[in-house]
Amino acid sequence: MGLAILFGIIILILIIGFLLGLRTVISEEIEIKAPIEKVWELISNPVEFNQLPVRNKWAPIVDYVKLISGEAGKKDAVYEIKGSFLGKPYFAEIKIEEVSPPKLFVTKLLKDSLKSQKNFIYVLNKFELTPVNDKATKVKLTYQSSTYRPMYGLLKFLWARPLKELNHATLEALKDEIETPKNYQV
Repeated sequence: MGLAILFGIIILILIIGFLLGLRTVISEEIEIKAPIEKVWELISNPVEFNQLPVRNKWAPIVDYVKLISGEAGKKDAVYEIKGSFLGKPYFAEIKIEEVSPPKLFVTKLLKDSLKSQKNFIYVLNKFELTPVNDKATKVKLTYQSSTYRPMYGLLKFLWARPLKELNHATLEALKDEIETPKNYQV
């Protein structure tokens, strides 16, 4: 009898967890020695951001970004992303979900070849810019996702560190691009 009650409680906890969904939020911040407008100019256009020579520091799986609908850098614009992940071809579509120049830029995953959209309610990447003064900007990058699959919540600790490292690498690459003078040869 006691074992049946314990089993029933475990099942009830799993059902409630399944219905509530699981949310992941990972944020990283950095200060960049540049006016907010200069930082905004770079992050608000995913095609240009992907073409930076430092791109491999922050998105080694991305080889190609193309605007497929809407106006570049504007709300509801949709971008196609191609690359490779674990040696296999990878693609995704992202949509600009929210734009508030020069302070907020949010993208949402629409679909990808890893079928993330079947496992997650949403996956967002949010850039928040705050002027420190007229020569410096604080940039906060936040990854947010939510899923109805409790298994992902149980495994959350496995992907939290890599996502935090990716956010950090993205911000460091952005800082490097803006603060370090470049002499690129085209």
